[in-house]
Parts: sequence; C-alpha cells; structure tokens
Amino acid sequence: MRGIRFNNLPPIRPMAPGRMDVACFIGFAPLARTPLFSDTLTHWLKDRGWEQERIDQLADNPGAIRNTPIPLESWDAFCALFDDKRLDRMGSLQGSALGNPVTIDEKDRVLHVIVDRRHVPVTLTPDAQHRLALETLVGQINNGLAETEASAALDSATGSHLIIRRDEAVTPGELTVYANASLGFPQAVQADSSSLPHYSGAAVKAFFLQGGRKCYFISMGDPLSHQASETEKNKQLYSLIWGPTQADTCSTDWDAFVRKDFLHILFPSIPHGADPVSEWNGVSHLAGLSDVTYLCFPDLIDVLGTPATEEPEEQGVQDREVFVVCSETDHDPAWYFSEAQHVPEFDSLSYAVWKRVTGHLLSYLSTHVPTIQLVAALPMPTLEMCRGFSDFLSRELLSETQNNETLFRRLQLVFPWLKTNRSAALPDQLEPPEGVFLGILAAQSRRIGAFRSIAGSMAENVYDLSPLDIDAYGISEKNGLSVSDRVSWFDFVPDGICLQSDVTAVSYGNNRFGAVRRIMILIQKAAHRIGLDTVFEPGSERIWQTVKDSLTDLLHHIYLKNGLRGKSSRDAYTVACGRSTMTRNDIDNGRLIANVSLQPAVPVERIAVDVLVERDGAVLSGSDAR
Repeated sequence: MRGIRFNNLPPIRPMAPGRMDVACFIGFAPLARTPLFSDTLTHWLKDRGWEQERIDQLADNPGAIRNTPIPLESWDAFCALFDDKRLDRMGSLQGSALGNPVTIDEKDRVLHVIVDRRHVPVTLTPDAQHRLALETLVGQINNGLAETEASAALDSATGSHLIIRRDEAVTPGELTVYANASLGFPQAVQADSSSLPHYSGAAVKAFFLQGGRKCYFISMGDPLSHQASETEKNKQLYSLIWGPTQADTCSTDWDAFVRKDFLHILFPSIPHGADPVSEWNGVSHLAGLSDVTYLCFPDLIDVLGTPATEEPEEQGVQDREVFVVCSETDHDPAWYFSEAQHVPEFDSLSYAVWKRVTGHLLSYLSTHVPTIQLVAALPMPTLEMCRGFSDFLSRELLSETQNNETLFRRLQLVFPWLKTNRSAALPDQLEPPEGVFLGILAAQSRRIGAFRSIAGSMAENVYDLSPLDIDAYGISEKNGLSVSDRVSWFDFVPDGICLQSDVTAVSYGNNRFGAVRRIMILIQKAAHRIGLDTVFEPGSERIWQTVKDSLTDLLHHIYLKNGLRGKSSRDAYTVACGRSTMTRNDIDNGRLIANVSLQPAVPVERIAVDVLVERDGAVLSGSDAR
C-alpha cells in the first residue's frame, strides 16, 4: 500500500575491534527523497554522542547526516538514507541564432515551457515595435520561471543563442520548450536530466552482494554530474579528502586552478584523533571506528578522471510522444543528440595527481591509523597508455623508493574493471573492482580467516573484464615482477572470473602478500587491545606474562588455521616479554616491550607450467615440454 513504510532494521552490532571484514567507504551520494532515519540508526547515533535535539532535527535537515559514519549491515540500509543515482547530464535546450534586439511575432508572445511535467506559460512584453533586447528577454523568461527548476541564459560563446536549462543538479527530470519561431525554436523540443548509478553506491552494493556483512559509509556531499567541468572536479577533490568546509574556505581561486597545480601545492593536514571531533572530516573518523580494517574512496577515480569523448550521433526517432503544434519541417533540430557515457580515463597527468593524493592518504594512515589498509581500484588508462601500461606502472606509478615501499604496504590496488549483472547502467557498463574485491575479502575472512590468501576466489555475477590488452603476467626486467605481483588481478578461468592474485603494492619482502599484511594488522590490533587493558597497570612479572600469553594464544590460533608455517608451533612463532626485552630505563618509564617473531605461510598464488601438445595428441608438461 502506497505511503506505508516499515522500520524493521535489526539492531546494529556493537563494535568488535578484532573483526577483519569491515570496510569504510568515503564518497559522494545524494540523500534519498525521503531519508528514513530508523530507530536503529538514531540509537546508534545517540550512543556515539549525538544529542537528542540534534537527532530530532534530522527530519527537517537530513543533510546534517553528512560527514558522519553510517553503519550499514545491508544494501537496504544504504537505500533507506541515500539515492544510488546521480545525474549524467543536465537537461538543456538551445535555440537558433537571434538578432539583438529580437522581433517577437504576436503569436509568440507566450513561451510555453514544461518543467518536470509542470506547464509554465511565460508571457513576454516587447516594446511598441514588437522588439526586445536579448538581455531583457532573458530577464523576462527567468521571471516567469522563477518558481521552477529551470532558467534561461545566452550562449556565452556566441551571445546570440537562447539557452533554457534545468537547474536542479541532483534529481532527474524533464524539460520541454514548445514551438516559438521568434525565439529560435521552430518546433517543440525536449531534453531530459537523466541519471545513472554513482561509483560509491556501486561499490557498497557490490560489497554486500559478494558476501560483506558490515561496512560504514561517509557521505561528503552530493556527487557531480557525469559531465562536470574540471573546475568543479578540482573543488570536489578537496571536499572528498579534506571536507566541504575546507573546499569553501581555502584561498584557492578555483576558476584559475588547473589540474597540474595539484602536483606542487601544499596539501592541508587531515585532522586526526587528537583533534576535536567537530573538526574531523571524512578519513578522520577512522580514529573512532575500531572495527574498520579497510578504507576505500570509490569516487576518487571519477573526480580525477576525464570521460572519453566521441562524436555524437543524431537521434532519429524520439521514444516519447510530445504533442505540439504542426511545424513547417519534420527534421530533428541539430542540437538533439544521443550520447553514450564513458568511464573516466586517466592520462599521465591524472595518474601523477592520483599518486600524490593517494600518497597523502597513505602517510596519514601510517602515522595515525596504522591498522587500516587502503584498497583502491587502479584507474582506467587511456587507449594510448594501455600499450605501455605495464612499464608505466613499474616505472612511474609504483616507483621503488624506500619511502614508497614503506607506504605501499598499506595500499592494495585492484584491476581490471568488471562487467557485472548490475553494471549495465554505469558508464561503458563497467564497474570499478574495489567493491567486489572487498566483498570477497570480507566473506572469505569470516570463512577461512583474514590471514589466508583469497587468491582463487570466484567473483559472483561477473562476466567480463576491461581492458583486456594489458599483459598482467609478463616479467619486468627491472625487478623480476609482473603487474599481477603488485596489483590484485581479476582474470578469466574456466568457471568464470576469479581473483588471481592477492597482493599489496610493494615490490619485495613478505609484506607483498596480502595475507601476510593482514596477519600483521591482526597482531597490531591485538597488541592495541592488550595495551588498553593494561595501560593503568604497573609493570610487573604478572603483567608481562599476561601480555605474552595473550599474544601467544593469538599466534597459536593463526598457526592452527595454517596461517603460519613450521613443523611445530615453536618453529612458527616465538613471543618474549620481560626483562630480556626491556631495559631498566624502559621499566622505570612505564614502557612495555614485547618481541614477536613469526613465519607467515607465504601463499603460492600462481604456478606456471609449460604445456606442449604434439601432432599425434601426446601432451607434455613441465621440463619435458621444453
């Protein structure tokens, strides 16, 4: 029955700091038309310190939920608050060239416009000679459209074409201008402000469909339309990383700012846990989310990329009838096109900016939240860059300096992009792979443990990949590694599409393996919990033994689950905590030091076998095939 809504979301599970399957997505999503602030959510906000008065104001000011971590345990919980669509283009109609002043016939003194199915007659009042200056004409039309989501303007390039556009930048809608030959519209025309899914919503949806059980989403504002300008995207990047307030108050002249300026400007510092909560923006909230292990910015590729362009094709026949007065011609006007939407592509400049922004985030994680892993889809290269992409990745994007290697262990890149049973409405029908990867990781962490490699896991409801012409397994002469050795790579197998490698972005050492990195995060989280339990205890043999026993229990559990290697537990790990690990000065100053040594079970992610089929049908493999 229309108008009835049920609030049956189960209570949100309390934070469990030991969990290794919780992700935090930070991006842009428009609010739903009528956001449902369930009792489940309001109780959680109250437990997080929100005053009841502030919670009650959400009904009248739902935008106050921005820049707040929202716990989600289902896709329905996301849709209760946010819309998963954004505009791909604004409805805009342009007439033919006009003189200045323009002469208006008697029959054209009323301009009929339909805005979102609302008919708006705009009465024009020319002078005694039936003329109007173009600026005066625009003013009169805007007065008539004042209470609608549309407006009029002159083409900035020519100054002689009247443009009527729909101004609403969030919700889709329709715009129709009826025939008015005097104003440059010889026949009725229509333009839609249509919508398509945004990447944040696609990532969260993929996370739950692949088996994820819990994540957080932080909305930093409304997404831009697909055809947004570079100036708008530059400002949006600031909103994504440092918050909308920083973007509005910084001294940058956005109209004069160009993309390459990001390569040398000084980035603002990101507020951290020691700062007042009122100053936290986006990633700062990780300080209060103890159960989060993975961080993802799905919209970063959209903000920094540029959609590929192609020549538009004229639309032959309208799908929808528009009843108009008969006109002198049946030809479609030259401005009526059907445009395909394309994924944001990256050139060398966009990759350089992406690398610097990503490095800034990794530095923040390393300093303030070292148990968080950044998971990011590798941006889509332009067609020209695909040819030498493997070399570019090793030489430029993941250059091997000591500082980069330290940061890259906190970064897990995922590629290529995926076609799924839900990506048909996305640009080029392609979905960034980070949501799918995180969903698989979350599901497998609960099933086999986060300390096991997820390479070989099948991606559900995925049927194609793009691009297909990048060599992921060719060995680089520089470091002896392939692309799949530094990027978690999806590829075809006989049963479908699966994750072929589970790796971080580093080029050497055990930290290159995603499973090993997660073991270290698990131990760091356990040590942090132990530290909180003993922070007010005086140093003593009892406390040292408690710490040693707690770490030993954790490592023994990992060993029993085959996360560590060795003939016995003694070979797999050792834990020491006592006078052998601390000096007298450490003890006197309240420092507790425990030494942990372990042998992670490094996964075998790919085995290369040479296979030779002789003419007689004989099959040789391995060394026999050479």
